[in-house]
Amino acid sequence: MKARRIEDASERLYAAESRLREFDYAGAMLEAQRCIEISVKSLLDKLNIEYKMKDGRIPHDVSDKIPKAFEKIKPFLEDWEINNVRIELARSAVLLRLLTSIRGYLEYGVNDLAGSKETFGSIFAEKLAKIIVDLVKTAHWRISGLITKID
Repeated sequence: MKARRIEDASERLYAAESRLREFDYAGAMLEAQRCIEISVKSLLDKLNIEYKMKDGRIPHDVSDKIPKAFEKIKPFLEDWEINNVRIELARSAVLLRLLTSIRGYLEYGVNDLAGSKETFGSIFAEKLAKIIVDLVKTAHWRISGLITKID
């Protein structure tokens, strides 16, 4: 099951890109959030880093575990890669934290005001969604490459 997780993240990325083409900006960003979450959890699984809460729940935002992942992955990196990977993982942490923080709005909109498609419709979210999906794509493929490096 854990080995399949990175493929699940890729599927979420493809879904995000598809939603973008369909002008569903809330859906695109929600799928991007799922992609980065699953990508990071896949890396944590590969490195045997626990992220369950004490009560057994699994949080969506596991960005606080990324520094530990970086420390565990350093032995697999060439000297010239270390700084780039450090920065890319930091960016992945920011993306995960940002997208997790707005996940409820992406799914449901703003209570009693507007649904997600209205809130994230037209010009308000078009550029944002394109940027988010592009950044998540880069982060996902880099994390995917890191997982392969560990094998």
